[in-house]
Amino acid sequence: MDRTNALNLCEEYLHQVWCIESMKDGGAVSLYGLEQHRITLHNYLCDVLEIDHVKSKDILSYLDEKIGFDFSKIPSESDLRNYADKLLSLLMEEKKKGNI
Repeated sequence: MDRTNALNLCEEYLHQVWCIESMKDGGAVSLYGLEQHRITLHNYLCDVLEIDHVKSKDILSYLDEKIGFDFSKIPSESDLRNYADKLLSLLMEEKKKGNI
């Protein structure tokens, strides 16, 4: 696994989730494309890290609880990188434990 590639993928995933959260009041039509891209990123991230697609949802669906992701503000580039590092570390730790 290329850590830089995985870290960049985590960062993109987090940005995508933030975009969805910030636009959710716009209704389903405005979110459809974003959600489809998030699903693609989720699947790719699972494939790259060789983790279970279903079990990983327990982490990827609760980013605020699992890594402290703050949906209330626009994340800066450094915020995204820090959250991505936390996410990648958590995913790798859970993989090592055999949980995902």
